[in-house]
Amino acid sequence: GGANCGMVARPLVKVLRLPPGFGVKETLVLEEALLRHDPSRSNWLVQTVGPAHPVIVLGLSGKPRDLVNLRRWKSYDGHLEVVKRFSGGGTVVLGPDTMLASWVMRGWPAGTNPTLAADSPRADPRAIMSWSEEVYRPMIADCFGPSQAAVFSARENDYVLGDVKFGGNAQAITRGDWVHHTSFLWDWRPEHMALLSQPRKQPDYRKQRSHESFLTPLREHAEAPYAAQEGG
Repeated sequence: GGANCGMVARPLVKVLRLPPGFGVKETLVLEEALLRHDPSRSNWLVQTVGPAHPVIVLGLSGKPRDLVNLRRWKSYDGHLEVVKRFSGGGTVVLGPDTMLASWVMRGWPAGTNPTLAADSPRADPRAIMSWSEEVYRPMIADCFGPSQAAVFSARENDYVLGDVKFGGNAQAITRGDWVHHTSFLWDWRPEHMALLSQPRKQPDYRKQRSHESFLTPLREHAEAPYAAQEGG
């Protein structure tokens, strides 16, 4: 009771878990509709798993010729889609080993301004990243152990453990409302990552590293705490 008196009230968030196979394009259309046209102006967390086949998702201003390895794309033996989302951010390739989560929130502080007004406080991408870091830190601790939570951080537009990336983020901000997308890498497949070009614009901490040395699958970090518990 009393210890929480000074804390900002947590906003009510509705959780929408989409079934496997719902579709990347369909998920993006749904999230944009919730952002722009939800008459109830609710806060939402939309969750789903990645598609069965690879889907390359470009940011709003992304150009395929700059971001997709066209030679690998043309020679890829399998079903492959390229779509563009309504938010900014970088290029990702989604597959069955990715987990997707999007927060659709009203106002700032996060989710606390359901009445849209001309003078509504506006979120900015850095503030959203900082907010999301604090949201996900206890989840990282619960799922992967306190040692991983200690090295978890939001760096530029990424989620990292130390200096390796396991999640990519993008935002769209419209008036007082915003959406924060995340693709979490449970695992990743080299043949899928090879479909992407080395981006010209990279976060400083990447230091021109290849995907193999820059990315870390969450699957590897999930095994350690459970193995320790079983051993104990």
